[in-house]
Amino acid sequence: MKRKGTAMVLCLVLLAAMLPIQVQAEERAQIARSSDFIDDYNINFYSVGGGKVRIAFEVYATSVMDDVGATRILLYGGPSADQLLPVETFYESTSPNMIASNTSSHSSSVTFTGQSGYYYQALVYVRATKDGVWDSRNTWTSIIRA
Repeated sequence: MKRKGTAMVLCLVLLAAMLPIQVQAEERAQIARSSDFIDDYNINFYSVGGGKVRIAFEVYATSVMDDVGATRILLYGGPSADQLLPVETFYESTSPNMIASNTSSHSSSVTFTGQSGYYYQALVYVRATKDGVWDSRNTWTSIIRA
């Protein structure tokens, strides 16, 4: 009986010791995502029918920035999810709606007309700039079928 009680106490101590590790991992993930310039960002990627896909993004800065938004979106596509090749790149210089000036947030989207039934994935770069200093983050979307 004494041995069973000791085993139970030991299990509880081990469980309690594991809890702070999980909290620290969540905090590290948030730190990696945010910065002194970028507070948060969201990327939505979906099919709009007829082979068209849309990449929508929201970027939230920590304060009013000189510019904030997406600077580059690389789109990959192919006939299967494991055969994706570059098909289009959107730049802030050629798609001016991707960046906004003198604001603390910006949301917009770009649309690509591809082939119905093809698979697509995007790599999105977001940025915030203040007084010539900037920070950026990038993230992959999930793979979708158009």
